[in-house]
Amino acid sequence: MREIVESNRVFGIEVSKTTLSFAEVVKKGGRIKLSSIKTLPIAEVEGDEVLSVSEMGKDLINKAEANMAVFGVEATDCLVRQLQVPLKKDSEINDALPFQAETLLPFPLEDAVLDWIKVQRDDKTTLLTFAAVKRETAEKTIEQAKKLGIEPELLSTMGAALASFSKHLVNFEAPHFVIHFGGERALYALINKGRLIATQGSKLNLKEILKAAGEDMGESDPARIEEAFRNIDLLHLEPAKYPRLSACLIETRLDLSRNVFGLAKQLKGESVDDALVTGAAFGYPSLKAYLLKEAEKAEIPLETTEDFPLNLEDLALNALPIGLALQGVDASLQINFRQGAISYPKPLKRVVKPLLFYLGSSLLFALALFLAGSAYFSYRESGLRQEYIDLLASMNRTYEESEAEFEGIKDPGEGYVPQPVDKLDVSDLTRRLDKLEKSIKTAPDFIALNPNIPRVSDVLAWLSTHPNVGFEGGGSKESDAIVIELFNYSLVKRPEEKKRDARYQAKVEIEFVSPSPKLAREFHDALIAPNDMVDPKGEIKWSSTRGKYRTSFFLKDKTYYPSQRSL
Repeated sequence: MREIVESNRVFGIEVSKTTLSFAEVVKKGGRIKLSSIKTLPIAEVEGDEVLSVSEMGKDLINKAEANMAVFGVEATDCLVRQLQVPLKKDSEINDALPFQAETLLPFPLEDAVLDWIKVQRDDKTTLLTFAAVKRETAEKTIEQAKKLGIEPELLSTMGAALASFSKHLVNFEAPHFVIHFGGERALYALINKGRLIATQGSKLNLKEILKAAGEDMGESDPARIEEAFRNIDLLHLEPAKYPRLSACLIETRLDLSRNVFGLAKQLKGESVDDALVTGAAFGYPSLKAYLLKEAEKAEIPLETTEDFPLNLEDLALNALPIGLALQGVDASLQINFRQGAISYPKPLKRVVKPLLFYLGSSLLFALALFLAGSAYFSYRESGLRQEYIDLLASMNRTYEESEAEFEGIKDPGEGYVPQPVDKLDVSDLTRRLDKLEKSIKTAPDFIALNPNIPRVSDVLAWLSTHPNVGFEGGGSKESDAIVIELFNYSLVKRPEEKKRDARYQAKVEIEFVSPSPKLAREFHDALIAPNDMVDPKGEIKWSSTRGKYRTSFFLKDKTYYPSQRSL
């Protein structure tokens, strides 16, 4: 099965003979950003020993090993071509690709490692770009990474790295070349709509050109050679003055023309007019102009962005490590040779820490939930105990009496000590409440013979407190207040032997005259306002005839009834 890996923090690593370049790319909130870029010197050693790096290099290696590290196979060792297959599903393409690509491979299929990316898909076919490398070459690159102390999780190709760099840094949709001319390696990539079409490696590099220039100038100091080379106009170079440099440029021109022309044929007649120059050559304007002129291509400008805040020369110089890192955050462009027998041996490495964190968080959450639940249940138990004590108090019982009855002790005596109430759990309280309920249900019914309702004197006293109420014959003047002419107090309902659940209900009827409707309204408002006499649940009747007013209302009942024991 094809291995596709992706991470939110990736280190792209370019290894040359004397330097080690790290590009750290992070993906957060859908945005891809360059976090850091470092180039460190290395000293190569013999055998299987770890390459010697500085302390800073060791720190970067540890970070790369802890996250995702991406290395690239040299373009000279890798075949990249387009292929159209009459299939649509990725699983079918994975199964058929080895047989479809076998005739194009320069080495036996059983020795090859293949991967592919989709370029275009229609109703019946899929146009793809496949990359192939000898398993032996892929294993050597992995071993080279292990010498640094890194197990690369993704093994891509330098051409795919340039395609990722082009998509994210220039996003040029038309077909174009990326001409990478670095200090120790050169390669050419054909790209269309952000997808890699084909690549070709070259054994030429900038160091060979600078060496030829130094021999012509009789200079051996690298810094002086570079400074002088920047001032040479390569477009109008004098062969007599720079014979070795001229020969080197001719070789470069032939290599450039051969590879560019060969790659352009992959698009089957479609013209390719533009090129992006990357690598160390970008820092030499004359060399960049020479490459574009000989390739007969217009330059695609490279621009600094907010997410890749390097100057243009540093961006171009580090195109390969940046592109390799981008391979790990954008699976749609990814070529990964770590397939089959050479698959990454620790696929769960980046999952272990998040998984442990998740499990730890889950355990802490479960513990917190358990403690919170225990505290809540303890609080509820304490509340139930208090409610139980309050219930006993409302029944005129003490806790000691109730416990003695529950334990079946008829005469507890002075030495009896009941179980402390704070030791009772929910099941203990449930058993006691069950027994208490049974005792309530089996107890005989009583009739409330002591009504607690306002008496006649209470009602009259309450009426007398109203400033506008007077009684006939009581000395009030009709012009000053209303005059009560008739007062009737009656007990309309009461408990009886056959109606034990009945309640006491007292009714008051009043007939009065008022010197003005205003005073009558004020008296009516006093009846319906909250007070200690009138039952708001009962009906308050009101009528008037020729200056006389009649009203009736019920009084509040505060009697304690035996049936309330079960509440």
